[in-house]
Amino acid sequence: MNKSIILPFLCALFFIACSSNESELELNTLENESSYLQSYTLLRDVDGRYSLDINVKENTQVDNFTQPNSVNEIVFSKVNYPTEKNISNDYTIENDFLKINFLESSKGQKSFIQVKDDNIQYANKNGVTKFLKKYSVTKNEDGTFTLNFHVHKNVTTNFVYNEAIETYEVHLAEGKSKTRKFSKELAVPTSKILRVDFVNYTDKVESKNYSSKDYNSAANNRKPKIIIVSG
Repeated sequence: MNKSIILPFLCALFFIACSSNESELELNTLENESSYLQSYTLLRDVDGRYSLDINVKENTQVDNFTQPNSVNEIVFSKVNYPTEKNISNDYTIENDFLKINFLESSKGQKSFIQVKDDNIQYANKNGVTKFLKKYSVTKNEDGTFTLNFHVHKNVTTNFVYNEAIETYEVHLAEGKSKTRKFSKELAVPTSKILRVDFVNYTDKVESKNYSSKDYNSAANNRKPKIIIVSG
């Protein structure tokens, strides 16, 4: 083949490859820059108060809004000045729910948290959450989740994954137990919807003897119920 033909052909291939690599690099950079939220921890403390600690990338502005329907919105946007990387907000249960939406100014909603729980002053009266002392759910920087929880004395605990409803369940009942603090790593389903239910049993039965019928009978005692949709 004539060298005068080969040389332009090779140059064209070179520029196409460079252009492709640059496009991939720009795309990856945009995707990385759009993920302002690095990690967070949702906590219910021993007094029943909820808080959210978030960790964001540098130069990320964080704005908080409350919508008329009691939905809390956290909006992230990129700025060209230094900002706080660690931010904490306190929340309350409104009409049995806590709802937090994470949004990015350029792309809209990315993920959200919904918790169904009782206000602590009522929970102590009806006994729905009397077994659980405190808990937290952490989204780690690698996208995994960690559940930490602490129960009161004389509470038995059984942790299972209910495939039928794609929900991690923590079954709590009265009984003798040596362990009160627990930590579990949670895998996110392919649906990207993470569900965690604390199932409270008021009858004096041992958690290790629960059957599928018991799971259904305790449906009304599933509090707190946590749903997290990942972006």
